[in-house]
Amino acid sequence: MPQNIISLSGRSKGWGIVEFETAEQAADACATKNGSRVDGRILMVREDREDRDVKRGNNSASHRAGESSGMQVVVHGIPWSFDDQQLMAIFTDRIPSTQIESAEVVYGRDSRSRGYGTVKFLSSEDAQLAIQECDGLELQGRLLSVKLDQWG
Repeated sequence: MPQNIISLSGRSKGWGIVEFETAEQAADACATKNGSRVDGRILMVREDREDRDVKRGNNSASHRAGESSGMQVVVHGIPWSFDDQQLMAIFTDRIPSTQIESAEVVYGRDSRSRGYGTVKFLSSEDAQLAIQECDGLELQGRLLSVKLDQWG
């Protein structure tokens, strides 16, 4: 059932959560609705991170308290034009053996990149190798900062 998230002032916060009967329906909605327009606004449709963590058993008290899983890094200084695939390629091009679960560039309300994002690896060893190999790397005149994500 769709939920529209409302602020204390009674105005919509501009986002909501939709629960689907099956994972396939949810994946289809992400694939077909992400980037579409409603009332002149571009939709960003993705799997809910909190629900994903619950399904994977990552909802321990320490994880909720902000302790890192050791498998996700936050990357600052991403070139402004980079998308999720290009963010992922920063690591896969330099460390071909690395295994990445997901890469996500953060966008603002204006649909422009905020110049940072997160990359989740399949192991903490890959995350540490990514930090060693890519922290301080210069791309398109921007200096990358790659650190463990304390929330991921």
